[in-house]
Amino acid sequence: MDNFLDTAQPRKSSLPQVEKGVLMSSITRTRKVQAAVAISAVAVGVGAYGVYATTLGVTENSGFSAGSNSLTAGCDDSVSTDMFPKWAGADNKWVATTVTVSGIAPACSGKTIIVHALDADKTIINTGTNTVAGVTDEITWNTPHVSANDYKSFAVIIQSAATS
Repeated sequence: MDNFLDTAQPRKSSLPQVEKGVLMSSITRTRKVQAAVAISAVAVGVGAYGVYATTLGVTENSGFSAGSNSLTAGCDDSVSTDMFPKWAGADNKWVATTVTVSGIAPACSGKTIIVHALDADKTIINTGTNTVAGVTDEITWNTPHVSANDYKSFAVIIQSAATS
């Protein structure tokens, strides 16, 4: 009996013939593009949350407004929030009447700080405002009887002046 390897004929490939290195170069470029897209997506995702400290003015004209402007970074881009719930016997639930914002840059002193409390659906369930007086600020909620369990995240805005 003949050895199979001795009698086997080489198979012809149905793949197109490419110059050495061309296919590998194409794969490498594709992966680099995919990596760049993934990094950009993460940067946009991270940038979508956080502290916003800039202003864009748009003037109303005939009931419709549009505009554009160059925006620059504000006085801070990273703060921390802490909330300390207390038992409210009359309400029969844990509530938080304030939120503490810390790590505020000294450049924000005198500006208005607005904190929105968000539920799991990112709906605003409470708001508090104050004037920044230091690197740590305690903000009192407008509605003090919201269940502490409903608070899931916070949006912090530091701006030059309160707007309506």
